[in-house]
Amino acid sequence: MTWFRRARRPSLSVLIVDGVHPVSGRLASALTSRGLHVTRVTEQALHRFAERIRDYDCVLLDLGDRGDPAALTRTLRDCDAVSIVQITADRSATTRIEVIESGADDAISLPISHQELVLRIWATVRRARGIVPEA
Repeated sequence: MTWFRRARRPSLSVLIVDGVHPVSGRLASALTSRGLHVTRVTEQALHRFAERIRDYDCVLLDLGDRGDPAALTRTLRDCDAVSIVQITADRSATTRIEVIESGADDAISLPISHQELVLRIWATVRRARGIVPEA
């Protein structure tokens, strides 16, 4: 049994910043069904949430081919110490490295397993909070 399944976890709140495509709607539903509280916003509407970023445990960037994810990650990192996980359509290690170097805590390539994504979100939040899982 893993720490993820064994420990009684409080619910996490996740802000999904998306490029307004159907995948994000399915993703939000999948995360909600796994017990996460999800709010979706577009990159353009993110400025309305800037003052409330600290209310979320994690920001999940799912911009697809739109916008400048690296710049957005740097902006979010400058604003607050929220955990950032970015989904990228590019499977190359170079892209994932660039995402993490720009300030994201984790990067995951499409196609994704929803279970893996939830575990990665929990892992980034756990690290940000300084929680060490039981051995």
